[in-house]
This record gives sequence, C-alpha cells and structure tokens, in this order.
Amino acid sequence: MQSLSTSCDRHCFNGVCLNGSCVCSKGWVGSQCDHCYGRINHLIDGPLDYSPSSKCTWLIESEKKVGAPLNIRLESFQTECGWDFVYIYDGDGVYGEQLAAFW
Repeated sequence: MQSLSTSCDRHCFNGVCLNGSCVCSKGWVGSQCDHCYGRINHLIDGPLDYSPSSKCTWLIESEKKVGAPLNIRLESFQTECGWDFVYIYDGDGVYGEQLAAFW
C-alpha cells in the first residue's frame, strides 16, 4: 500500500504513514518501507515497482508449526525478462533444495 498522506516527508511504498513516519507492512523495512527482507507468514506486494537493483530475500514460515507444509500461490507475476527472477527453496536459505524458479 502506498500512503500519499502529507504528514510524512516521503512516500511510504509498502506501508502506511502514521504520525509522520512510515509503518512498514510485514516483510518490508526502511524509512520509506522500500527494502524487502525478513521472516514472514504471508506476503502481499503492492501495485508499485520495487527499487532498482533490489535483491529481496524472505524466509516464509508456517503459522502452524516448524516444518509444516506451505502452499505458495503467485496470482500475478510480472518480471523484466533477463533481470528479474524468483527462486523457491526448501529450507532456511539458498543452500536448501531449489524447488522452483520463475522468470
């Protein structure tokens, strides 16, 4: 969500403006909520583009228990051919088994 509120000095790209500061949605950090990183249970990206040269890393965990199966659904996915990729791994990082790659 983008906040166009005039109470913030800058736009909040993936969060809301509250009392003059950006409050980031889960999985986003930074003074403008424009950096992607973290441990999350679900991710809903907004309608905006990400910052140039972004490298987003999220560890998606089950809300139920450690090791519980996850269902991942990409409802809409647009990339810049040759530049943007999504990799899905089984494990807690890129050293786990790669399950999928999208470009």
